[in-house]
Amino acid sequence: MMTIKHVQWRNGVAFYRRRIPNDIKHHFREGAKRKSHVMFSLKTKDFNEAAIRAQRETERLDQEWGLLATDTEKYIAEWVEADKLLKRLGIRHGEGLRYDKDEIALERLAGEFDQYFFDENQRHLGDSSAFLPPFGKIAFDLAYNKPEDRPANPFAQLVSDDAPLFSKCVEEHIKHNPKRGSDDQFHMAVNLFMTLRGNLPVDQYKRIDAHEFVTHLTSNGKAKSTVKRYCAQVRPVFNTAILELEIPTKNPFARIRIPEGDTPTKRRLPFPLPVLHSIQSFCASQTDDKALLLGLFSDTGMRLNEGIGLLVGDVRLDGPVPYINLQPNGYRGLKNAESERRVPLVGAALVSSKVALSKRSGAPLDAPLFPAFVKEGGTKANALSASLKKWLLKHELCTAEYSIHSFRHSFRDRCRNAGVPEAVAYRIGGWSRSDVGESYGIGHDLEVLFKNMQQIIEYEKQ
Repeated sequence: MMTIKHVQWRNGVAFYRRRIPNDIKHHFREGAKRKSHVMFSLKTKDFNEAAIRAQRETERLDQEWGLLATDTEKYIAEWVEADKLLKRLGIRHGEGLRYDKDEIALERLAGEFDQYFFDENQRHLGDSSAFLPPFGKIAFDLAYNKPEDRPANPFAQLVSDDAPLFSKCVEEHIKHNPKRGSDDQFHMAVNLFMTLRGNLPVDQYKRIDAHEFVTHLTSNGKAKSTVKRYCAQVRPVFNTAILELEIPTKNPFARIRIPEGDTPTKRRLPFPLPVLHSIQSFCASQTDDKALLLGLFSDTGMRLNEGIGLLVGDVRLDGPVPYINLQPNGYRGLKNAESERRVPLVGAALVSSKVALSKRSGAPLDAPLFPAFVKEGGTKANALSASLKKWLLKHELCTAEYSIHSFRHSFRDRCRNAGVPEAVAYRIGGWSRSDVGESYGIGHDLEVLFKNMQQIIEYEKQ
């Protein structure tokens, strides 16, 4: 098998590892110990690309280590002068790579060295970086280069190669937060982060990795609210590494700035009442699980994941008030404490529940009510959301601007129009409230909730 000098492979990713020469080891310490090797990710899985990047790193280190070996004090002085210049101009390392880069500050940096870029007649001399003073070249490299291409910080300790990989930190995070294990959005976000920035030792990620992650999302049309949700999934993994695994590093996603972007946040629309009733009528004539699920959503306002993760035993039809007992289970958790609730069944939701339960006759109480929509340890919420919308469009029951979440928006409007008290509506829908008084008592009686649900149906018959 072919090998590349100074390259090791971890989980298919190329890492550069090289011994530090004895005569400059005193510059590189980890605590009280001197580092013996430098190691960092080349951020590629491609053999040929790894060879190119490794050669580039070898040349860079040869130059920088040569400076340290021959004229250490001069190199440190030049680096310090370059760093001071950038700080005076308000320029961060890597500023030129950022999506929100300060163009004016970068222009001021170029202005500091006009004499090297223009002749006496103000004619541009082209690429004159080779003629810049040493500290000027370092300043430009610090401002415009990726972390692995920047001049070495003579005061920085090398990153330890003993830190766990990001994927291991994800596993540790799930141990402390079991609900994450079945959270499709969480897995989507962390897997995308690893795809874009590599599965590296957790202390090797830098702020620019978080910024590049944000840039990728915004450049692909994600709204600011969506980007925030993605970052909110990745950020806690680093917190777990820092707090639980005691890794001495910083969270690159801490207080990350997210631009507004060009894509405005789309307002989710409720179904107009005639459209909603048309959907209910059509679903009542069908017996497939998609129709039953949509009928259930239409008169309960449940979230998608709440409905598809129901168990047979969650549907209670044998008492004076038929209802669904929403609680966490092995297929899905619930969004918040208020989401654990009892939802009375009326109208289309009651019809769908009866048919769904009859189809699962003989199934154990802990079996899924809709087995086609769940998987081991989770649900198929993301795929099903698109599939249900296609089903509605196929049968010409709505237009493309509506989504499955429109049922929930419609339910809230219907509560308002029928005069359902806000506290009751919040209780039925599982919305969280900030009122201190809401934390007192055990909530409304089931009969009260049922009466208000019937009130919605009666109001719409008028």
